[in-house]
Amino acid sequence: MTVLDVRLLSDGYFTLDKSFLVFGKYQGTKYKAALKPLLIRTEKEKILVDTGVGTLPAKYAKFHEVIRRREEELRLLVEESWIRT
Repeated sequence: MTVLDVRLLSDGYFTLDKSFLVFGKYQGTKYKAALKPLLIRTEKEKILVDTGVGTLPAKYAKFHEVIRRREEELRLLVEESWIRT
């Protein structure tokens, strides 16, 4: 399989408590983490490696914010990035 193109897309950001990253420190400090899916095009396939979070269920949304501008929506980026060719 020959890879012809690889694109790093953006699906916005999500927030979480920084103490999840550094145990025992930064309790109550929000950390903004990027969501960066990969779009890979080979000779025969288009592959989406989705590291996104999508839309959070209500029970998680009250603790974690997803920050995404309209132009960062994965669906739009994929359409613009040759997935439909």
